[in-house]
Amino acid sequence: MKKLFFLAVSILVLSVPISVGQTLRKPEDYYQRGLARHKSGDVEGAIADFSKAIEKFPKYSSAYTARATTRKAKGDLEGALSDLGRAIEINPELALPYYNRGFILLEKQDYDAAIRDFDQAIERQPNLAIVYNNRGDAKRAKGDATGALSDYTRAIENDPKLITAYYARGGIRQDNKEMALAIADYSKAIELNPQFIEAYDSRAATRLAEGDPAGAIGDYNKIIELDPKNADAYYNRGQVRHDQSAFNEAIIDFSKALEINPQHAEAYAGRGLTLLAQGLDAEAQKDFDKYLELNKDARELLEQRIRYAKYQRTLKKKS
Repeated sequence: MKKLFFLAVSILVLSVPISVGQTLRKPEDYYQRGLARHKSGDVEGAIADFSKAIEKFPKYSSAYTARATTRKAKGDLEGALSDLGRAIEINPELALPYYNRGFILLEKQDYDAAIRDFDQAIERQPNLAIVYNNRGDAKRAKGDATGALSDYTRAIENDPKLITAYYARGGIRQDNKEMALAIADYSKAIELNPQFIEAYDSRAATRLAEGDPAGAIGDYNKIIELDPKNADAYYNRGQVRHDQSAFNEAIIDFSKALEINPQHAEAYAGRGLTLLAQGLDAEAQKDFDKYLELNKDARELLEQRIRYAKYQRTLKKKS
């Protein structure tokens, strides 16, 4: 849904004065070269250097934190958690190891433990916006929408340019049926990142719920402009056009979605229902058959949709 950030990455690469080939003597030398290697993508070399720094100075908290970041980059979450636990033992006053451990626990879906670590990070460094953001994610995953909303707002207060916080808060506001506020948040996320496809998609859905199909189509148009191979955007725009009785345009959109993704079952259903609305029952049936090929358990639901479409067609004939 949203991109999260392992905060140590941005901190670790800030200072890299040691060259990879330089003769090393002190723990700090290995630490700095480890940072350089991490930045260059040499994960194994970085881990070796951080380990050497720790060997020379076993209470080197920053080296444990740095090695944790590098271990996470290679997918060794348990090793990273172990290193962060050691960093916290050595220096429990630093916010960063708590944040990074909370982030990994969030990824592991251990939400209560993640929240506890984020709490500790905030206690030590109250102005880190991303910590509030990710604590909000953990609370939202637990079903605490009110707590999550508060955290996303605190994240925005601390960093008014934190895109993910606007997007996440918009999602909660959308769930709460606060559509105007949700649209405002999605719009702010888009203002900060005009390439943010998910925000356009969410704003389109919210605009539809607000009775603004033209606004929704505008958002789907933008998604297609940014990603011409986005089958879902064509499908969604087709749905809006179908609901507006712009049947020819809807069929074009559904067909484009299927050209991009021939396994898009809902696009077959959408095109079939649009053909049915035009009285092209035989052509519609071909799409329904294909839909059921891809979605074998949906026959009853499809039959309900077909009955409703035929009912709507009858009403239009009478009007």
